[in-house]
Amino acid sequence: MNEYNLNWTAEELKLYFLLFLNNIGVTHEVLDLTRMHTNDTTYHEILNEFKSDNDYQSIQKICTAVETKNYSKSQLHGLVEDVKKRFTKKEKKYNNLLNNQVTTLERILVKSI
Repeated sequence: MNEYNLNWTAEELKLYFLLFLNNIGVTHEVLDLTRMHTNDTTYHEILNEFKSDNDYQSIQKICTAVETKNYSKSQLHGLVEDVKKRFTKKEKKYNNLLNNQVTTLERILVKSI
């Protein structure tokens, strides 16, 4: 795994995770909801970092952040559930593509610990 010097908070990781999922075609309403829970500086820093990364780098950074913080499996499942709730609050249908993407990322995260 590539070494990234990440010192993200849990909220920054969640924001990056949401940006990654949003990239697969979910509406921007989720980002607006997320933006309400963070300050503008943090939002723009994470957004700019995300925009400069490709999919592989994004997954590597998410895994690195998880490893750095030593999240337990239950904490990771909680993170994923929180992300799902944020999407389903704004999405009337939790579509199959998003569900598959979240499940895949959850497996990657759990394997990284």
